[in-house]
Amino acid sequence: MLRRALESDADAVVADLEDAVASAAKAAARELVRDVLGARARESGGPLVLVRPNGAGTAFFADDLDAVSALAPDAIVPSVPIEHGQIT
Repeated sequence: MLRRALESDADAVVADLEDAVASAAKAAARELVRDVLGARARESGGPLVLVRPNGAGTAFFADDLDAVSALAPDAIVPSVPIEHGQIT
């Protein structure tokens, strides 16, 4: 699905490694994103690519950043916890 999204007319594509992936599938998802973004780096054009890693307080965060940071996504969008009532 990620490959097809990158070939679409979308303005941006989000590779979500957090909520969209079960804990048991985190490593495989990371590998898929790394492979797809690595292939994209050799091409030009297409939508912006945003990667949403697992939260900084999780065991998955460092591995997420290691997998994608060298691939230069357009942005890495961290999960930000918000307490009830903080946004007005």
